[in-house]
Amino acid sequence: MSSLLYYGMMGPLGLAEVCPSAVVLFTTAAVVVLVLVRLRRHLQTKKPFSGIPMAPDSQWLFGHLHLLFAADNNFEEAMTTIHKSTNEYGVTGLWVGRHPVLSVSNVDTARMILQTSSQRHPPAVLKRFLAKFVGNCNIVTLNGAEWKFHRNIVASTFNETFLMDSRRIMRQVAESMVHALSAKIRRSSRRTTCIDLENTMKLVAMDIFGLISLGTDLGSCRRLTPTPLVKAFDFLMEELMDRVRSPWRPRHLFYIIPTTQNRRQRRERRVIRSFVADLLNEKRDILKDGDRDLLSHLVLAHYAMMNNETENSSRRRQLTPRDVSDESITDVLMTLLLAGHHTTSATLTFALYLMAKHPELQQICVQEIRAVASIDENMDQLVYCSAVIWETLRLFPPAVRTGRSLERPVQIGNFVAPTLTRVQIPIWSIHHDEAVFPQPECFRPDRWAIPDNNNNTARWTERTETDTSRSIAAGNRKAMLAFSTGARSCVGQKFALQEAVIVLATLLKDLEFHLVPGHQFKTSTNRFLLRPAESLPLAVSLRQPQQQQ
Repeated sequence: MSSLLYYGMMGPLGLAEVCPSAVVLFTTAAVVVLVLVRLRRHLQTKKPFSGIPMAPDSQWLFGHLHLLFAADNNFEEAMTTIHKSTNEYGVTGLWVGRHPVLSVSNVDTARMILQTSSQRHPPAVLKRFLAKFVGNCNIVTLNGAEWKFHRNIVASTFNETFLMDSRRIMRQVAESMVHALSAKIRRSSRRTTCIDLENTMKLVAMDIFGLISLGTDLGSCRRLTPTPLVKAFDFLMEELMDRVRSPWRPRHLFYIIPTTQNRRQRRERRVIRSFVADLLNEKRDILKDGDRDLLSHLVLAHYAMMNNETENSSRRRQLTPRDVSDESITDVLMTLLLAGHHTTSATLTFALYLMAKHPELQQICVQEIRAVASIDENMDQLVYCSAVIWETLRLFPPAVRTGRSLERPVQIGNFVAPTLTRVQIPIWSIHHDEAVFPQPECFRPDRWAIPDNNNNTARWTERTETDTSRSIAAGNRKAMLAFSTGARSCVGQKFALQEAVIVLATLLKDLEFHLVPGHQFKTSTNRFLLRPAESLPLAVSLRQPQQQQ
């Protein structure tokens, strides 16, 4: 063998004698290849954290990125693969590129981390993409005092008075959609119509945002078509996700390149921000007349917070003009639209799909809805409808995971995760854990509600975690992380929940939803947020009079 290798290197012409450098080059290349092979094997088997198991299928260069960013139907399998590799404390190690990340799926540990760590350190490229969409003052990526300043302003805006005042508008927008669909159904010879469910719910969510946040009627529901403003936002949302999925492409990384996408991105962003800027100028005078849409609240709250911060400047950081500028208010508003638009439209999309899939449960909702005098004024009596929304969020959380950077060491079993450790909380995996939610793949609103008095299905009460009266265990509310928890929890959680319940009840009151035969329902995280993989059609008809109570 050695003689053959020697002959192969030297060749019949005696290459070593003719060109000695070739031997050096060959030897160097062989050593480099050997080192790379060994390095690859080492990186594939090296654990991110000593004493913590590592998820399988680590790639030597990108680590577990292929699992974290698995799209289409693969995301469930990928998240299950990670979940199965956890130890008895619910933790496993991941490589994100060459950065170690701790995945925590134990409910108590996950909640403790979310409640004690508010720091987020997303990749610089993601921060840049978000800034190009919603602006620099967005509470998604801000940290420290600047984040706290803007979040406190938003939190003060979503007070009980504002939430109560919003209910009527939510119902009116949903009724506008009911009237438009009813008219379309009556024009049909089959007395039914087929809708693209996700796009239809986007129209509802955007019209509600327009009226409640901007004091502007976008009118998308009446026309059943998106307005230019809605189209602009939808485009910006979709193209943001395209950039995040493939940031290495020059046309995505560099906005200055004159591609069709980049030119349209600038144009559509200008459409939205110019619209909001014009409204801001108008609000200066209208505020004196008691206008109370979200934009007005934000303007007032910014100035109130500015005065409060200025009075206490000795104990707090000094404000900058940027903090209370029109630009920063627009950024905050855009962030709320970015965060809330998908949550509401996706939740309603999945909830109505589940109602169509389970007509017997749809009928229970209708019985409850018919028993209340007013959907918005008596929303608190819609306990079963609320349970439908909670169970929908359990099955289909809008964000399948969230992340934090530890602000202090955290002990998990015998392992101590040091400060600044990156942690991911797999929300979808926790919601689908058999040990946390028995029969996790089953749609069971009765996890969250029970019939009131002698199984009267027109009246329901919220189910306590100790209740054992049903065939399935009561839902673990602490394990529901669709809105996260702690300082970084969704600031508009109550707003989003009441919007979903009111819209669902208003639509179900007069319309029936049915599955379209032959359609295969699939979900995807191809755009990083959980949504239908393809267009989701539903058949809609008028609710029959004999079904009314």
